[in-house]
Amino acid sequence: MSTRQKFGKSVGSILSLKGNYIEENTFKLEKAKHTATKYLQQPKRVHCKNCDKKLSILSFEKLGIGYSICKYCGHLNGLHEDTEKFCNFIYTLNEGKNYAKGYHEQDKVAYDKRLQEIYIPKAQFLMDSLHEQNEDTESLAYTDLGAGSGYFLWALYEIGLKNIVGYEVSKSQIDFAHKMTGQEFIIQHQLHEILSIVQHLECDVVSLIGVLEHVQQPRDLLEALSINKHIKYIYFSLPLFSPCIFFEMIFQDVYPRILTEGHTHLYTNASIEYFCKEFKFNRIAEWWFGLDIIDLYRCVYMKLGNSEKTNKMLQEWETIFFPLLDDLQLVLDQNRASSEVHFLVKKNI
Repeated sequence: MSTRQKFGKSVGSILSLKGNYIEENTFKLEKAKHTATKYLQQPKRVHCKNCDKKLSILSFEKLGIGYSICKYCGHLNGLHEDTEKFCNFIYTLNEGKNYAKGYHEQDKVAYDKRLQEIYIPKAQFLMDSLHEQNEDTESLAYTDLGAGSGYFLWALYEIGLKNIVGYEVSKSQIDFAHKMTGQEFIIQHQLHEILSIVQHLECDVVSLIGVLEHVQQPRDLLEALSINKHIKYIYFSLPLFSPCIFFEMIFQDVYPRILTEGHTHLYTNASIEYFCKEFKFNRIAEWWFGLDIIDLYRCVYMKLGNSEKTNKMLQEWETIFFPLLDDLQLVLDQNRASSEVHFLVKKNI
């Protein structure tokens, strides 16, 4: 089966939305260190989160956390478990308000800007890919798991897909989504209820936008999706073990965007291929893009700014490097070495 492939996305507009990573570096880094301390208190992870085979050697350490690359499927694993206690600390403490801070814009204008620049393109890619499968997209039913602040669901609605529903654990994010959109289309649930929800879904398309890497038992979730006969398509967005992780290893005084907080493991193209083969998912559309080069830009910018001897070079760094962002990132994207991938699978029913 042929796969629809797309590479790259302009990073200029994203940079403005991520600008607070520079401005709030100290705050965000301290928060990441606090989360790392909590994670290190959890039991050791012995088996790979993706293939469940036994992990072997330590590959590297970051913020005191050890990581291992699975020799069977290529998955990157943190060497502690994301226990229920840890997940509650990350996602549901204070009704999810702590986790939601990174996803709440201050007003409707800011919400709509994020919607247009980040989520509408994701929704459009899904719809275009379904059209290539000769699907009548408006007649399909869509369920978004881990719906968060409602961005992706509302993007589906904005492009004309009305049969939508979402599920989310954070009451704070649900309330915010309903306030911003004026619609109540997200259902709150408990962390332990996710498998039961999937088992009873009656929809055509399920989306997990930055969700699978946060689930305690991703293999169980994938299996539940695979055996639900109503579901035809699954749309994933996953963070990846990419060059940005190496930048995070080297610049440990800069906030790590990817391998931090709820991301206790990361996918690779090999580990994605592994679970698709195991659960009989056909990859029919892929969109590779990332922010690795912005991460490099940010790391060097912060390092220059932290020294009186180099802070006068900040403007020079920006002048030289900023115009190259899209071109450099596209090279990574085209080689499937980016920090993110969106892909649609069709089940072998």
